[in-house]
Amino acid sequence: MSKVRAFVLYVCSSLVLAASAEPATVTNTTCGLSIRNGASIMQTDPTSCKVNLGTPSGSAGTAISTTSAAVSAPAIGASTTSVVTHLNSQVAAMRGADLSVSTFGYATASDTVSFLFYTTGPVRERQILFDEEITLQGGTDPPDVNTASVQVGSLQASCRFAGNTAPACSGNLGPTNGFTQTRSQTFMLGQMFGFSEALNIQAFSENPSGNIETGGSSVIFNFSILDANGTSVPIFAAPEPNAGLLWLVGFGIIIALFGRKVIGNAHIYHFCLDNSKTQKVLRIGEANPGVKVF
Repeated sequence: MSKVRAFVLYVCSSLVLAASAEPATVTNTTCGLSIRNGASIMQTDPTSCKVNLGTPSGSAGTAISTTSAAVSAPAIGASTTSVVTHLNSQVAAMRGADLSVSTFGYATASDTVSFLFYTTGPVRERQILFDEEITLQGGTDPPDVNTASVQVGSLQASCRFAGNTAPACSGNLGPTNGFTQTRSQTFMLGQMFGFSEALNIQAFSENPSGNIETGGSSVIFNFSILDANGTSVPIFAAPEPNAGLLWLVGFGIIIALFGRKVIGNAHIYHFCLDNSKTQKVLRIGEANPGVKVF
């Protein structure tokens, strides 16, 4: 194998690996308390946390956070006829019984889900059938930040509940806070589409002047895609592209192929795989004897 072919094979393999990533489901919680000019404590965990600061006169505060993500989706290369997700978070930042101590507490929770799917066949306009429920709740003093969002292809929904304002929702998925809906909308088949969900909830409380902040959020979104005859279309999971690395590696290939240093003439066939088909992208050397190649 020539040096050029070996180089291109190496770069091509690196390109494929660098340009894709696994689908992601990430959850995180953070709890913290601090006594002004004194002790502090913080805890992080993927699913739950709880911290408490005590004083000789009693509790100076408590922060609690829990979160969970239940996702039923195919592995990369596999397929399913329905995707099922449920995200749920609860937080509480509570002042303690010892009001003589000035403390600041916070509890946060976040969930993110990210997938890249595709359906086979020609590009065509069909229907997506989905169940959706976005619920944002708060106690007497609700969390300072409470947001949720869903996006599937070009369809999206987002809700926000901040402070004492009523939850507000927007988007072409037609969301309404606390309301479950089953709907169908036009959707394009035969191409890739992204699917993502996110929750973010943050509660803060101060002692002795602050209130107890509590709240929760939940997103349920299940969907399937229907063809013209009403049957469910297989939904395949694909690696998520990393556009930045893809561009950098591709630019490096161009620099290498059209640089000044000469190793010799090269015939470069079957450069990279695209949708399981071998593509002939470049042919340099005999057909273009004047091109100098690393």
